[in-house]
Parts: sequence; C-alpha cells; structure tokens
Amino acid sequence: MLFGVAFSATPVFALFGSKAVPIPDWVSVAAHPEYPSPRYVLGVGLAKATKDQATDRLAADQNAFVEIIRQISADVSSAITIEAMEVQNGRVNSYWERASAGSKVRSSLSVNGLTVVARHYDPKAKLYYSLGVLDRRVAADPYLRQLEQLKSEYLSHRATAARFESQGQAFQTIFSLRDAYRAACRYQDVLPPLQLVTGPARQELGIVPDPEAPSVQDPLDRLSAILAGIRLQIESGGGQAFVHNRPVSAPLSVKLTTGGDRLVSAEGVSVEFRFQSGAGSLLPMTKATDSLGKSSTLVQKVNHPAGETCAISASIYFRDLLDNSAYAGPWNSRIPATPTTVIFELPKKMAPPGTEVLTVVANKSNLPGNPAATQSLLAAQLAKAGFMPASNTEPERINSKATPEEVLAQLSPNVNILVFAEITADSVNDAMGMRVCNLSGSLKAFRKSDAKPLATLSFDRIRGFGVQDTQAREDAYKKAGEALATQLIEELLASYE
Repeated sequence: MLFGVAFSATPVFALFGSKAVPIPDWVSVAAHPEYPSPRYVLGVGLAKATKDQATDRLAADQNAFVEIIRQISADVSSAITIEAMEVQNGRVNSYWERASAGSKVRSSLSVNGLTVVARHYDPKAKLYYSLGVLDRRVAADPYLRQLEQLKSEYLSHRATAARFESQGQAFQTIFSLRDAYRAACRYQDVLPPLQLVTGPARQELGIVPDPEAPSVQDPLDRLSAILAGIRLQIESGGGQAFVHNRPVSAPLSVKLTTGGDRLVSAEGVSVEFRFQSGAGSLLPMTKATDSLGKSSTLVQKVNHPAGETCAISASIYFRDLLDNSAYAGPWNSRIPATPTTVIFELPKKMAPPGTEVLTVVANKSNLPGNPAATQSLLAAQLAKAGFMPASNTEPERINSKATPEEVLAQLSPNVNILVFAEITADSVNDAMGMRVCNLSGSLKAFRKSDAKPLATLSFDRIRGFGVQDTQAREDAYKKAGEALATQLIEELLASYE
C-alpha cells in the first residue's frame, strides 16, 4: 500500500516543471523557514527518474515520509519497537514497518499531519525530490483525545466500583475495578506513541505529564485488599443428623462478608454447594448471596448408607473474576486459583439412647421356614442404628401366629417399639440345578405407648438359593432381613424429628 499525499497549493509545473530551476536549499539541508523545528519534522525524499513521472513523484513523496518517520523514532530517548505504523494523510492510508530496539508498542501506530509542501526535479541528475513535513501538534491530537477518553472511562469505572463497594457487592466491585484496570493499561499504551510523535516538542506543545493519570497499580491493590477481606462462614444447618435416603430438615446456610473484621455483607456472589462425602440431591446447587450476604441450599436426599458422616461443601469460585484481555497477566496473578470453602458435617442419625426394640418374625406359611434368620439380621442392623434389643422379652416365646395387637399387649414395660413381620414361603422349586425359595410378606413397626404405626413395608418374590431346601429357605429369609432392614431403619429414625 502506498503513502497518501496531501498536495499543497503550488502549481504542479512549478514543482516538477520541464524548465530547469535552481536547486532549493531544502534539498540539501532538509530545512524550511516556514516549518521551524522542533514543532515540525522535515524529510527529503528522492527517486530516480523513469518513464513514469507519476510513479516517480509518488516514490519521492513516500521516501520523504519514511525519512520523517525515521527521524521521529530516533527522537525518542527510550527506544520503541513499532510493529506497524499507519500513516494517515487525507485520502490514502499506508503502513510503515520498520523497527528500533526497545520497548514494544502494542498496537498499530497512527500518524496524522504528514504532507508534501515542495517538490523539485533535477534534470541533470534525473532525480525527483519531495519535501515532506510532519506537524507534531496535528500528529499528537488523536492521542491526546484518546488519553482524555481513557481517563474519563477510568474515573467512571472507579466511581462505579466505589458505589458497589459501599453497597457490599464485592464481585460487582471487582468487575468495575477490572474495567478500570483495563482502561489504565490502555492509557499507558497510548503514552509511547504520543512520545514518539511529539519528541522534543512536548514542552513547546504544552504537553506535560498528568498528575492524575489513570493508575494501573491502584485497581490491582484494591483487588488484593477486597479478596483478602472476604470471609465465608457457616450461618446455620451444620451438625444436623442425616438419615440415608431422606431429606435433612433445615437448610444449610452460609454468610459471605468483605472488609475483614468489619464484616460487610457481600451481595450477589454465587455460592456452589457440593457433596464431598456421600451423595444425594441439593436444591439449589448454586445460589447467589442476598442483601445480607446469605446463601443456602436444601438437602433433599442423602445417599450414604454405610458412612458415619456426610460432608457438604459451600464454595466461592473466583474464575469469573479473571481477565481475558491482553493485560490479563498482572490481574490474573492476584485471583485465587482455589475456591474459598466451608464444610458442613452431617453425622449419621442414631436412635435416641435407651430405645428398646422387640423384633418378631412370624412364619405365616404351612411350609417350614427360618424366621430366626430374618429376625437376627433385623435386630443386628437396628443395633447399628442405635436401637437396643429388647432385654426382658424373648421373641421366640411369643406365638408366631399371634397378631401385632396381641404381641403389644404382652410387651415388657421397657420395650419402646415392636417390629412385627409376617412372611409367607412358597414351595421350593428347581432352577438350573439349584433349589429356589420365594418369599413375600409385610412388616410393621409400632410405638408401644400408643400403638401408633411408625413404619409399614411390604415385599414380594425375595428369592433364596441352595443345594437343599433348608439352604434355600435360610438364604431367602436372610435376604428378606437385608431387604427390610435399611427401609425399616429409615422409617424409624425419620419418626424421631
């Protein structure tokens, strides 16, 4: 792409006429009384004559501009690398790609104010000369306007950040600080090209450092201070006992504050809730803090049959605070890579101390059975949940054909709960060389004090296998105990709210 040229009012024949004219002084000294230094930068370009006069003249103009750019880059005391310089000159834009060692200009450098003010043709040497001029004021004006705009943006973002901070909106404050940080970085990026085009004329042009220029460091320091003052604490819900496959009654609540010991409630920050041990259902899994800095979730179900403690975390992640701009490095280095987390520990629920349970398993079929196997498993699992086997009553002495009401009437005063199961065994059949026993039945648990049912369960086609009939029956009755125990314990523990 070629350099554009803004022509002066001098007639073309006077600039490049066929009649020989004296060689002007500017050809050799690159100076002109109408364009004094340092306000103006002058450059002389030349091109050998060919048969194409228009191309030759344009080449001389272009070389004059290149000479000006070379001079202004040499004017800068701290050398600058220019990746691409856009020369804007009225009708045509061009790019100058040359470099000097030193710090880097991030974006394309735009230079306004280049114009050709005089031309000369030397017929003897067959050379075209062009005198280019750069007005540093014209070149500086776009950058000065950019600085004013960026300063205005910076101050606006800082004011917004201050307002959010006074309202306790920590993350919104940080978002505004991030915008201010970006504006400050862009402001700093404009300074090198401004220095490039103004050079030693800065004082003459009245361009002085702004004592209130946007600070890159200030948003970074405020970011660090806010992050250091964030506190996430458990508000309520910790220590609740859980029952497998059941909801937890009270919500798990946390409170987020900023300002360190000042404990300013932080609004609008997302808190993520997750199971760390065990599993289950949380609603919601993510919830923003309210105006009091609080966020909560409901534990709709806990799946943790074997565990003694269920752990649920509440975490604040800082990934949304990261910067994805060209200036991300210093900002992102201050963003925590790991979340701020608190842990709710929910112990496994146990029966109230001293709760005695009598377990009765009645065989309601005419076939021989093994209800003692079911009874033994139920009692053992109930003991793991904190229930005590009945101490003053021997279940085997109770008529297995009795009704629950009859058994309740015979209970010792120490017994609190009666677990009464009725099991029917089908005939034992062959299956793939094994004997198979099928069981069905029901189970009910009653509170002795008022005969209120605490649990009602039923089952069908529990299958036991064995080489012999007795083995198949024993296997089936054990499986019945295993199948009933978990549900029974869930129901009984849930009744103690």
